[in-house]
Amino acid sequence: MAKLLALWSKPEDVDAFEKEYLSDHIPMARDLQGVTSVATHFVVSGGYYRLAELEFSSLESLGNSMGSDAGLKLRSHADAMCARYGVELSILVAD
Repeated sequence: MAKLLALWSKPEDVDAFEKEYLSDHIPMARDLQGVTSVATHFVVSGGYYRLAELEFSSLESLGNSMGSDAGLKLRSHADAMCARYGVELSILVAD
């Protein structure tokens, strides 16, 4: 099992970020080929605001998914959200 962890800093406009994150971004993540589960959390310590966990059956599956058109679209959307809401995004991969 492999996981992609997305750590988001606190946005300048929390309400607008939450709306777009939950209605657009997370559904895009759930639609990735090979993803077996998606979970989101509010972070209560450590300097981050949100954490998303995307689980895959293997590192190969994760890599294939994130390199696909849908994965590139998800990353592009994340980059746009970072610019729009003044957030930083850190990505970790665990196996």
